[in-house]
Amino acid sequence: MLNYCGGQVYNNVISHNTGGQDFGGGGLWLNGENTNTVVEVFNNTVAYNHSSGTGAYGGKGGGMFVFSIKAQTRNNIFWGNTQSIGGVFANLNGQILATYSDIQGGYTGTGNLNLDPVFSDSIYFFSVKCTSPCVDAADPADPNSNDLMANGAAKFPSLGDIRGDLGVFGGPFASQLPYGIQPSLRFSTVTTGALAGPPSDSRSINFIDVDGNSFDDIFVTNGPQAGAKNLFYLSNEVSPGAASSFTQVTDDDIVSHAKPFDGATFADCDNDGDLDAYAVTWYGQKNFLYRGGGDSWFTYDAAAAPSNVETFSETASWGDYDADGFVDLYVTNSGGNKKNMLFHNDGGTAFTPVTTGAHVTEAHTSRSVNWVDYDNDCDLDLYVSNEENEKDDLYRNLGNGSFEKVTVGHRAKPTTAA
Repeated sequence: MLNYCGGQVYNNVISHNTGGQDFGGGGLWLNGENTNTVVEVFNNTVAYNHSSGTGAYGGKGGGMFVFSIKAQTRNNIFWGNTQSIGGVFANLNGQILATYSDIQGGYTGTGNLNLDPVFSDSIYFFSVKCTSPCVDAADPADPNSNDLMANGAAKFPSLGDIRGDLGVFGGPFASQLPYGIQPSLRFSTVTTGALAGPPSDSRSINFIDVDGNSFDDIFVTNGPQAGAKNLFYLSNEVSPGAASSFTQVTDDDIVSHAKPFDGATFADCDNDGDLDAYAVTWYGQKNFLYRGGGDSWFTYDAAAAPSNVETFSETASWGDYDADGFVDLYVTNSGGNKKNMLFHNDGGTAFTPVTTGAHVTEAHTSRSVNWVDYDNDCDLDLYVSNEENEKDDLYRNLGNGSFEKVTVGHRAKPTTAA
């Protein structure tokens, strides 16, 4: 709220608030004596606020209420706001000049949008995805709206090119850290229940909600050279605040193979709405693609290309590097011929090995891999960590299905064997 004063409201997340019974403006309330008082509202994300109540002021302007003041709004996102009456903006004897903003329901003004901003998180930080229409949507003629630059592209957390993004993570004052206070967490050892079972020779752990009940399940790989079955625990639904409990799964393909497993990764690789799993092995044995069949069941896909390679693999990671809507699979190796592998997803039912490019022909002792859009050009790049005193590897996605190795800059430092 700004009451009888001008000001600047830049790069804020204003979300999940409710206007009072007698006053509207679930997100913003701007009040002044007359329109000679100006408030600048630039690069804010005002989302999922509500204005309730009745009367002259109540129940109006779920996004913003302007009363006897001039509001200059630019490069904002107003989305998901609701009110008892009227539109997302309420104006009483004031003036609203809105340009280059994404306003649900639409609003007259140059460059304004009425398009889903495609939030990647609509609870806390409200960052947008690369596919958002809010990326590079600020006033192209206004250099003061531009994002900061880094490595020839917009500086994190902005996306795309130098032209400003709409919302809290766009423009020259975008924060490099998300807003919000993280709660203090305390941990204690669990000594009873399924998770406190017999000792195992484990390698990795995944927390994933396999059955869609909003409670994370747990998958654990085991990797002794002689082989061991993996462990899979389903989280039981509990009331808020109650202690969690788990049930061990013992009759599914995903826990039926006794192999020297290492890392594992989950994603919906066939876009059927169920998570699939890929677990890698070492000692020159085959890896395992398990397809989710719904309701926490998995089936081993022995015919899939990623299941038909004998490797010394450490881990794997899913990422849609060619933006065709299907996640592809990158696998790291630290033994054998040491060449890492990339499998292109051909539409969910089949994979094709990629055989050209430094990212699949170099022979390093690779451990971990992450997909990340480090240059903010809206395609996924690869960062691979190596041991044996080798440099790590950064491979830049060229946007045409190929990668180039980055060989200059502070991209990698020598690492040492653990």
